[in-house]
Amino acid sequence: MTISQIEALTYEEVQQMTNDMQVINGHEVYFVDLGEYFKFSALVFRDKHHLYYADDYELHHAYMSREELRKWYLDTMQAKLFSDDMLLAPLSDYDEREKRINYLNNYYPLLCDDKVSAFNIFHDDSEREEFRKKVENMYYCGCIGFFYTSNPAFVRRVEKLYSGVIKASEQASNSRDYWVNAFKYEMYNHEYAINYQGDWDVCSCFCRCEYGDYKTGADYLSESGFSDDVISAYSEARADVLRNSDY
Repeated sequence: MTISQIEALTYEEVQQMTNDMQVINGHEVYFVDLGEYFKFSALVFRDKHHLYYADDYELHHAYMSREELRKWYLDTMQAKLFSDDMLLAPLSDYDEREKRINYLNNYYPLLCDDKVSAFNIFHDDSEREEFRKKVENMYYCGCIGFFYTSNPAFVRRVEKLYSGVIKASEQASNSRDYWVNAFKYEMYNHEYAINYQGDWDVCSCFCRCEYGDYKTGADYLSESGFSDDVISAYSEARADVLRNSDY
């Protein structure tokens, strides 16, 4: 099977292929042997919708035995799949916040039956006009996924969940440890140790910064009104990242 064929598999088709299934955080994860290239794989469904961006394949883990692979699927799915209640629950660290945002951005829109992506390449004005007419009476979801749908209830649901994650992260941000881990997360994400504009890249994840060749992270955060404690947390994160860097 090709990746396009796998992603097009329906709930009913996968049930015909295997009865090896595990329920994880309200999702049905089916373990399926997809043959020559993808082999033993995990396919994810929620409410009979195929969340194919959450699928995983033996192709990516050829060094693992079948038993190791099953454990990998179970562990990683447990970490990246969320029910609505889990999305709205309190959180304690930035990494958890990013996992929830990733779920909302990449997987949740696949629950929408008639979504139309806001991202398009138009080859001429007629294609642009055709798209405009297609979505002019639809509702735009701009907080996650960036798509149009005719279902306003789905948009309201997404907005509620996204707002809930942001509220939970704001409540967690009262902790110094939250900020240390948040800065470390983005420093590793932006290869801070070898990034000339690393301070600007990292701080831009948390505020609007005006770039300056000689500005430090403390400068950017101070200009944006962050407290001395948050700035101190940045220095702690920076020292830890550089201390553990191979460069």
